[in-house]
Parts: sequence; C-alpha cells; structure tokens
Amino acid sequence: IQLTVLEVRTFQSYGIPAVAINEDTLRAAAREGRNLWDEAEQVSRAIFMAPERLPSDEFEHLIRSSRFREYIALVPSDEAQVVDMWGEEFRKAYASIALLRPRLPPWVTYLGLTATCLLGPQKDAIVRGLGLREGQYILHRGDCERHDLRLFIRPILHGVSGYHFPDLDWLV
Repeated sequence: IQLTVLEVRTFQSYGIPAVAINEDTLRAAAREGRNLWDEAEQVSRAIFMAPERLPSDEFEHLIRSSRFREYIALVPSDEAQVVDMWGEEFRKAYASIALLRPRLPPWVTYLGLTATCLLGPQKDAIVRGLGLREGQYILHRGDCERHDLRLFIRPILHGVSGYHFPDLDWLV
C-alpha cells in the first residue's frame, strides 16, 4: 500500500475527508466511476498529491476553484530535501513546487519537513525550491542525535518478497 493511501486512511479515521491523487489512485477511481479532482474540490479537507500533478490542467482548475481557495491553509512538503536533490535533475516536478506560491492565496502557510537538511547550499536550495524568501520563514533545527537508540544487526532468514516479513516480528 502506498504511503499516501495510508495517510488518507489515517485522516479519514479521524473524520477528516481526505483524498490521494497520483497516477495509481486516479486510474483506480476512474475504474469505479469516481473523479478524484471533484472529490478534492468538493469534499476533501486533506489532499495528498504527487508533485507530478502540479502542472496538470486538473490541478490548475482545482486551485482556481473558489471553494478550494476558501479552504486551503497549508502546503506541506514532506522530505523537503528532495526538492534540492531531485528537483533539477531526476524529478523535475519537484522543481515546480516553488511555482505554487504566486498561484495560491497569500494566507497559505508552506511547511517543509526534513531530517537531513544541512545548513548552507542545501538549505538555500530547499528554501528556493519551496518558493520561500530569506527572512520570511522560520527554521527549526532539532537535535537528531539520539542516545537512547541501539543498533541491532540480525541475519535475514526469509525472503523479502510479498507482504509477510517474519524476520521483523521481533520489532512489534
């Protein structure tokens, strides 16, 4: 199961209408006669979307919708370091995240989350990639050193295909 589908289920379990929009979910919804873009506009309060959808006509229609514009409050980018790592070379869609800022209402908050950002050129590239400007964002750096963690090395005795991983049972 894709991470975005799990996130949607989590939101829905709290009573928050949510939808995931990516190539797989769009195809599955079309087979069921559903339009995820309409659901995103009319019903959803949380939309999880692959960056490849940002330049689409459907996304453009969504962000021009008065209903969507009324409710949008937050644009989070999890694993924000990929904006720098993948934006220019590997996944050009990540580079288009910065183009959201002038197209959305001014009250929208942008949130970039990463545990691996280095200060200096990488941070600067992420800031640019998210369409932020120096002095107009808050940078919170937590200490990622955890003294209460221990490293365990265990042999893998079973294959890693399928949905059952008995070698990881000790973690639960």
